[in-house]
Amino acid sequence: MYTRPARIIQNGKLTEVEALTGLEKVTFPPPIGECEAFYTDGLSTLLSTIENVDYMDEKTIRYPGHADEIRTLIQCGLLDQEPIEFAGAKVSPRQFTARVVTPKLKTGEVKDVTPAATNAAPIVSLS
Repeated sequence: MYTRPARIIQNGKLTEVEALTGLEKVTFPPPIGECEAFYTDGLSTLLSTIENVDYMDEKTIRYPGHADEIRTLIQCGLLDQEPIEFAGAKVSPRQFTARVVTPKLKTGEVKDVTPAATNAAPIVSLS
């Protein structure tokens, strides 16, 4: 999701933008509060099933700083899928990272809430 370009529609044309860009602050009522939103490739089949759209994007919403933290993981190669040789074994950095990080995220101390929204604007013809 974070490592492939995000497909969006701008000016009626399909365009690719870098994931984690288009960063904006969004604020929700408590208990969520301030978050950040950024492009990810989540439009999937909407790109082919909704026609005559001037603009359509999908942004993932997470806590402030999330995009920078994920960029660091990407830059360090920790989300690469291609296996590397380590201690005599082939290991995918992404699978290794998921194995190490996932248990720490499942402590039950923090509840993960993922608000979502999709923006679209129809093409209006005046003729």
